Amino acid sequence: MQSFIAQCWDHLTNQVDDISQLRCIVPSIRAGNFLRQCIQKQQSAASFLPDIIPIEQFIQEIADLQIVDELPLLFECYQVYLKRQPEQPKDDFDTFSSWAAILLADFNEIDRYLVPSDSFFAYLASIQELNHWSFQESQSELIQAYLSFWNQLPDYYSDLKEALSVKGLGYQGMVYREAVEQLSFYLDSQGERPHAFLGFNALNNAEQSLFQEFLAQGNHFVFWDADKHFINDHAHSASLFMRRYFKEWGYYENQQPLFITDNYSCPKEIKLIQAANPLDQVKDIGHSLSGIPASELKDTAIVLADEQLLLPLLNSLPKSIDKVNVTMGVSLKHQPLTLWTLGLLELHIRYPKNYYYKLLFKVLEHPVTQLVMKKPTALMQAMISTNQISISPDQLLSNGSNDDQNVLQLMFDPWPTDPIAAISRLEALISLLKLTANDIHRTAANKLVEVCVQLKNMQERYGSISSLESLRNIFRQLASKEQIDFQGDAYDGLQVMGVLESRALDFKRVIMTSVNEGYLPSGSMAPSYITNDMKYQYGLPSTFEKDAIFVYHFYRLLHRSQYVDLYYTAVGSGFNTKEESRLIKQLRTYADMHHVQEQIISSEMQAQTVELKSVKKTPEVLQKLHELAAKQFSPSSLINYIRNPIDFYSEKVLKVRPADILEEDIALNTLGSIVHESIEQLYKPFEGGLIQEPALKQLLPQLPQVVTQMSLKHLGKHFSAGKNRIVFEVAQKYVQFAIESDLALLAANHTIELIALEMPLSVVFEHPQIGPIKLGGTADRVDKLDGQLRIIDYKTGKVEPRQLQLSEWDLLITDYKYSKAFQVLLYALMYKLQFGIVADRAGIISFRSQSEDFMSFGFKAIGSRQVKNQLSQETLEHFEKELIKLFEEIFNTEIPFTEKEL
Repeated sequence: MQSFIAQCWDHLTNQVDDISQLRCIVPSIRAGNFLRQCIQKQQSAASFLPDIIPIEQFIQEIADLQIVDELPLLFECYQVYLKRQPEQPKDDFDTFSSWAAILLADFNEIDRYLVPSDSFFAYLASIQELNHWSFQESQSELIQAYLSFWNQLPDYYSDLKEALSVKGLGYQGMVYREAVEQLSFYLDSQGERPHAFLGFNALNNAEQSLFQEFLAQGNHFVFWDADKHFINDHAHSASLFMRRYFKEWGYYENQQPLFITDNYSCPKEIKLIQAANPLDQVKDIGHSLSGIPASELKDTAIVLADEQLLLPLLNSLPKSIDKVNVTMGVSLKHQPLTLWTLGLLELHIRYPKNYYYKLLFKVLEHPVTQLVMKKPTALMQAMISTNQISISPDQLLSNGSNDDQNVLQLMFDPWPTDPIAAISRLEALISLLKLTANDIHRTAANKLVEVCVQLKNMQERYGSISSLESLRNIFRQLASKEQIDFQGDAYDGLQVMGVLESRALDFKRVIMTSVNEGYLPSGSMAPSYITNDMKYQYGLPSTFEKDAIFVYHFYRLLHRSQYVDLYYTAVGSGFNTKEESRLIKQLRTYADMHHVQEQIISSEMQAQTVELKSVKKTPEVLQKLHELAAKQFSPSSLINYIRNPIDFYSEKVLKVRPADILEEDIALNTLGSIVHESIEQLYKPFEGGLIQEPALKQLLPQLPQVVTQMSLKHLGKHFSAGKNRIVFEVAQKYVQFAIESDLALLAANHTIELIALEMPLSVVFEHPQIGPIKLGGTADRVDKLDGQLRIIDYKTGKVEPRQLQLSEWDLLITDYKYSKAFQVLLYALMYKLQFGIVADRAGIISFRSQSEDFMSFGFKAIGSRQVKNQLSQETLEHFEKELIKLFEEIFNTEIPFTEKEL
């Protein structure tokens, strides 16, 4: 089937005598490239090519103005804003750009559609007054300034156009309006040369005026890629614009449009493929492409409705495809180097004097930092070791490696306040990546250096960058406009493009992704100050017309295709999923015209049984265990084994310890250390004697100072900042509770004899099979309450009495829930072995469970209601039997260290 471009060219060669005089205007650069290829294939003799010009370049030529980029346009507009009524307060550039970008888009729209500006702005100002304040009897200065701005909008509009035209510049709409006004001059000089407009659809009013004027001259051509099926269906939005033109343009009262074909009705193989997520789409495309012969790939196009799928798609292509032409670019704003640069600027903006560790670590851990620094983690380790949650630039530089000093100064020296110097620093940082071996980073670095050059030029010209935050925002805007372009053969191999790049092009096989609402059609309008009724009043495009543009592009791709694969994501199958496009529903409705198949694909997910880790006890492992027995088993190590033997193996046999972390919020173990050591220091004078009530009361005023001292020891000087302040107060409350609990006992006429605080216990336990095993630990407190010996363990975490009440002895070594009972009984056993005395009670004081006071170990036989809290020789013998069984299991070579499901 002949392509649209070939059809146009055949017509032109028959109608135009001197092809070298022809000027062809096309919707995109890619369409122009395919037209050149078509001419080269059909031209048998040497001759000059016609001029082939993208529409926007052609409009600029007629208007004799150059379209200015978005950001320089904002700067120009800001200068106009500052000059008009300079006595009034003005927004800074950042604030201005947030609303001016919308205003400029509206200027652009009204100019492209040739809206009379005077009546339009008067209408807009009236709406603003009516919507907000017209019924208020008195208006404040703020309201008056607001309404004054809208009333002055025509002056801003005219001043901006004048400022731009003096420099030979214009925004897009301004250039289009100027082209209409200057068309007669262009026709006087170039009108005798034939002009051909190929593959257009939705035209703004300026373009309609230009096209009609060219057609009226008689020697020019407008080629429409229209299809009879859609033109005859007056309800179908794919032909919305062409039906209007054929009906309303005077030229078509006596002339037939070129061309209305009947290609869509030719039978096609259409697959509607539902995927669970976007990545499944590109994976399936890669798989299906492997079955297409290489000779057919050049007539195959992958059209990405969601252009963010470009990189996943390229990574999914089979290795057999060696030629790919990608005319889309990868946005620079999502590149690692851009994100790294913005992260560094954010650090300096938010923390200009002392760098907060979270943002700092985010920069230091970034992959780009690994490329420019030799030892970035050394800085992090230095802060972790001293628990610094913030650090000054000077401290950071002094802690850095000598090899990294130059890079560190660029990254972390206080940022210059002079805008040009700040941009130069930014450029020097980015330039570090220009020599990297990574192609993507190197290309991104070169592009971002260009962005820095643009920033310098704009700052020198306009001087609107006033702060580092302003620099960050403008840098982000510029980076978002830049793309990393791919290189490839424009006419050979697989073609990959976006929807708009497919204009005027035809392919035998079309594969399209993301055919979902929100992508095809987009279903959204750009922000605007123009109300919907004003758009209707002045003939500006509505959401329906915007959607009709993409409906046309979609169906136009199907005109001459033979095989069509349309991928869409199912509703509710992932994050940010959208409903299948109405275009999919339409194809189902008219399925009788073509061979339509439906298919559902999903990721191949295989259920994998996670095998619990298991480590055999080799002679080497057994040797480590015996070494540990000779050194010391602590209560925590045995509890760790009960909880998960594999963790015990990692920590005690392999000697693998958890990594150090920086504590911004006090961790439970650190909080415990502060509370324990504070109590020890305060109670030390009572050790070995009776606690007296007057002396105990005197501890309360000393409490804040002691807790502060211990917090400084464990957390450094930042213990009282942020959330830590709250936890610091909690630590004081815990210590105060310990003192007040003893005061309450003394007030109730109880006697307390403090035998020891933080008592070290170290004994040798004779195991009948293994032999001597050394046990050791530290009992937080040993005292006598009314003559009864108590062994007490302090806990800053929550403990419930049922965790200390046992009904079956074997639960001590099989159920981690009873680890607290195991711990206090082990302390009681060690105390008995060391001193020959059986304690009366062993239990816990939980500072978080203050209503329970002292919770004692107790045994309640099954079926009995009585809890036995008193320790005895019998109690310790029962515990000793369970301890023997536990060690037998640990040292048994037939029982591996097996991971538990936690």
